[in-house]
Amino acid sequence: MRLGYPAIIIFLAAAYLGLWRLDNTVFWDDETETAIIAKNLLKFGHLTGWDERNLFAYSNGSLLDDNLRPRNSPLGYIVTAVSFRVFGISTWSGRFPFVLAGLGCLVLLALALREDFGRDSPLWIYGVASLAFSVSFLLNIRQCRYYSLAMFFSMLTYVFYRRCLRSGRLIYFIFLPFAAVLLFYSNFLLCAAFLLGLSLVCVVFHRSELWKSRLKFFLAGSLFVLATVPYSVYYRVWYRPDIVSREIWYIRKPILIWWNFRDLNLLGVMPWIAAVGLFCFMLYYWRQQKNIRMMVEWVVLTSGYVLFLALFSPQATDVTEIADLRYLVLTIPFLAGLTGMFLWFIHQRTRLGAFVVLAVITTTNLLGITPKDWKFRWFLPAYVKEIHHSYPTAYGEAVRFLQENAQQDDKVFAWPDCTNYPLMFYLGDKVKMCCLLNAQTTLPPAKTGNLSAPLMAEENFPDWIVFFRWLPGDKELLKHFSRPYVQEMRQVQFRYRSVKLIYVYGEDTTRPELSLHSFGPKTNYNRKNEAVYVLKKSVIERRPLDDIMQSK
Repeated sequence: MRLGYPAIIIFLAAAYLGLWRLDNTVFWDDETETAIIAKNLLKFGHLTGWDERNLFAYSNGSLLDDNLRPRNSPLGYIVTAVSFRVFGISTWSGRFPFVLAGLGCLVLLALALREDFGRDSPLWIYGVASLAFSVSFLLNIRQCRYYSLAMFFSMLTYVFYRRCLRSGRLIYFIFLPFAAVLLFYSNFLLCAAFLLGLSLVCVVFHRSELWKSRLKFFLAGSLFVLATVPYSVYYRVWYRPDIVSREIWYIRKPILIWWNFRDLNLLGVMPWIAAVGLFCFMLYYWRQQKNIRMMVEWVVLTSGYVLFLALFSPQATDVTEIADLRYLVLTIPFLAGLTGMFLWFIHQRTRLGAFVVLAVITTTNLLGITPKDWKFRWFLPAYVKEIHHSYPTAYGEAVRFLQENAQQDDKVFAWPDCTNYPLMFYLGDKVKMCCLLNAQTTLPPAKTGNLSAPLMAEENFPDWIVFFRWLPGDKELLKHFSRPYVQEMRQVQFRYRSVKLIYVYGEDTTRPELSLHSFGPKTNYNRKNEAVYVLKKSVIERRPLDDIMQSK
C-alpha cells in the first residue's frame, strides 16, 4: 500500500485542477445546447428545445424532431438539470457534475490498472498520473457536455467486464449491461463503437471465458438490448438530418480511419513518439514480461474503438482536415493507461527518466512533434495560468453588451448560427433570438407556426445583429435584412448601423480540443475582420404604398 499516498496526492491535485474556478469563462456554443435543454427539462419536466420564449433551433432546427425534442443522447441533459435543481442555474453548476464524473473516471482507471497489472506495480500510478495531469482530460471534464460521462461509463463498463471474466459472479453480469446502458444514453455513437471494440477483445482473447459463461453473457446482452433498442427504434437515433455528407462512403471511410488514428496524437495524452516507444518495448520484452498480453488487450480495445468509430462516424471530410476530436474523447483514459505502460518500461531502467518523460508529456507537446504546422506549446503551465485568471471571450463580451444595452423583448440575431445559443442561454429572459429558421427547415410548420417567437428569417427583422468575425456571406445577410417590405400599407426599409466593435477574438477560444484552445485571450488576430461586431436596426424609409404606386 506504499503507492497509496502518491495516488491520493494525484487525485487531490486533479480535483483542484478540475474544480477551481469552473465559471472563469462562459459556456461556448456546444455547452449551451446541453444547458438550454437541461433548463427546459427542469421547467417543463420533459426534453424540449422550446422554453416559451426561444427555440433551440441549431442548424435550421434539424437537431430537433417533429415534437421539438432534441435528437442527441439525453443523459447529459438530465445530469445538468439535476445540478441546476440542486445548485441553481449557473455556469458553475452546469459544469460541476461533469467534473465529478471525470474524477470518478480517474478512480476507475486506477482500479482497472491495479487489477490488470497488480497492486504493487508502479505502472498504475504512472497511468493515473498521465490522466490526472493531462490537459486534454482536464479541459474535457470541465465542459457541460457528455465528454466526461462517456469516459466514466466506458471505463465502468470495462471494469465490470473484467470482473465478469475473473469472478464469473452473476451480479457483475447485471452491473455490466447497467454501465453499458448509461454509456449508451451518454452518447449513442460512442457507445456502439466502444462495445464493438470490447467485443473484439472478447473474441480475440477471451473466447474460452466467453463460452464458459455464455448464458450469463447472453443475459447481460439481453438486458442491454431491452434497455436500448426500443428507445433507438422509437426515436430513430440513427437519423441525423443536421449532419449531411454527400461524399461517397467508400472514399470517405478510409480517410476517416486514417484521420482518427493519426489525430490521437492531437489529444496529447499519448503522443505518437510515446506510442512508437511502447510498441518497441512490447516487441523487445515480448517473452520476458507476463504483462505484455494485457497491454496488447488495451491496445486492441483502443484501436478497435477508433476503427469502429471511423466506420460509423457521420463526419464529412470535405469541410475539415482533421478528425472530429470530440468523438475520440472516450479514448483518453485508455490512452493514459497505455502511456502509464510506456513509462513503466522506462521506470525499470531509470526512475528519473520515467518522471522526466511524464513531465514532458503532460506539460508540453514535444513528443507530439509533427513535420507540418508544428510549434512548441506549453500545456499544463498554460492551463494552470488560465484557470486562475478570468479573461474576456467573444460570447461573454457580447452577452455583457446586450445585457446593458438591449431592451426587454428586443429581437437579436447572431452569426454564425451556433453563436446564437450562448446569447440565448444567458439572455433568454430578456431578448428573443430571431430568424433562426428559414423555409427549408425540417420542422413542421404546424408546430413552429404556433410558437410565439420571431423564428422565420423570411418574416422577421432583428433589432440587433451580432457578427462573430466578419465572414463571407455577412454582406448577403445584411442585404437580406435591409430589404424593403410592406407593413400596414406602407413600404418599410431598415438600415443596420455598427454601434459597437468589441475588441475580442470572435471565435471559440475555450473549446476543449487542444488544437483549438487558446489558454487565455487570443491577441494575434486581425481586428478588422476577426473581432465581434454589433449592429442595430434603424428605419431609413417608411412610405405609403399609394405614393409608391403613383411614382411608378
